[in-house]
Amino acid sequence: MYKYALFLGIALLLLGLTVQVPTPLTAASIEHTYCTHFELLTDGDDDVAIFHFGSAGVVTGLACHGDAATTISMADLTGDDIDDGGSGNQICTTGTGPLTYDKVFTGTTSFTAGEGVEFDTVSESTPTWTVVCLLYTLD
Repeated sequence: MYKYALFLGIALLLLGLTVQVPTPLTAASIEHTYCTHFELLTDGDDDVAIFHFGSAGVVTGLACHGDAATTISMADLTGDDIDDGGSGNQICTTGTGPLTYDKVFTGTTSFTAGEGVEFDTVSESTPTWTVVCLLYTLD
C-alpha cells in the first residue's frame, strides 16, 4: 500500500500537481443548533431553563419564532444576559419567513460544562406556540 502512495506522490510531483489536505474539523468549528417548543407562553414564564452544556461551549446565535408577537430575554442560569447587542431582549419573528438568528452579543456567551441557558417572557400577545433556538459551538 505504501509503495502505491509513494508512486502517486512522485507522479503528482512530476506533473506539477499538489494535493490539498483539508483542515481538520474541531469541536469549536462545528456550529450546533438546539430548538425547543412551547405552547401558550405567558408573561409569567420566567427563568425557564432550555439547555445545559455537557461540555464547555459558546452561544453563537439566538432566535425565537411564534404565531404572535412575543419578546423574551435570554440569560445564563444566574441571570446574566446573553444580550442581543444592546436591549438584552430577543424579539420573536412571526409569519412564514425563515428563522433569523441574532448573532450580535455584548453579554455572557461562554459557558462551562453544566451551565445552562434560560429565558424570561418579557411580553406576549397570547401565542399558541413559540419556538426558542440557540446556535452554539463546543470547546
